Amino acid sequence: MDFKNRVNKGKHLIYKDLTRTSLGINHSPNHTPRISAHLSQKKLTFAFNIEEHQLMAISNGSLLDYLSDLPLYSVGKEYTSIGVSNEINRAVITYLKQQVSSMNTIEGTQFLLAFVQQVTPYGSDYDKYGEENYYYPETTLMSTTADCEDKAILLAYLCRELLNLESIGLYFEDDEHLSLGIKIPDYSPTGSFQYAKDTYVSCEPTAKYPRLTQTQFDLNRVTEVIPL
Repeated sequence: MDFKNRVNKGKHLIYKDLTRTSLGINHSPNHTPRISAHLSQKKLTFAFNIEEHQLMAISNGSLLDYLSDLPLYSVGKEYTSIGVSNEINRAVITYLKQQVSSMNTIEGTQFLLAFVQQVTPYGSDYDKYGEENYYYPETTLMSTTADCEDKAILLAYLCRELLNLESIGLYFEDDEHLSLGIKIPDYSPTGSFQYAKDTYVSCEPTAKYPRLTQTQFDLNRVTEVIPL
């Protein structure tokens, strides 16, 4: 079977039988099956301002296996619409929600940006897989490394779930890079930009520090805007 939406147009044999030549696949981009065979753990460490945070992420390993077997869609809402497992909700999302509850929206956004920048180090998919491999939010949390679009997808998911903020992906085709723009109500600092009549604040999930209005490349180099 050819997954035409796979970036590398890879061929994947999923069924072979002398009397049957095809097999339909039903997949909902909004739901995952209820599976829980084994759990995985990862220690998460990050700092924001002068405070250090440590927590143990407990993830549904069976869900991660399921997500890794899905066809590779182009980056978009397919990756942020699927929620994390109950295990990650209890171990990580609840903790993050408690932390941002005492912050204003701008500080909460910076806090989540610091979290995404630090808990999973940057690493190229080409070094691991020899090709691009887009991650769902839970996969990024539990991976040893993640690249720009993985971190952008995770940050977009967290901002929506914890701060009710909309995000867009900023794709720099010539630079093979994806960063993020976040719509923060009543906030338009120097360096913010307009898109579809709304104001967005750029941020760089792969940068070292959680600074808003920061991108690795000039915004004039953006070739595509992707709703997340």
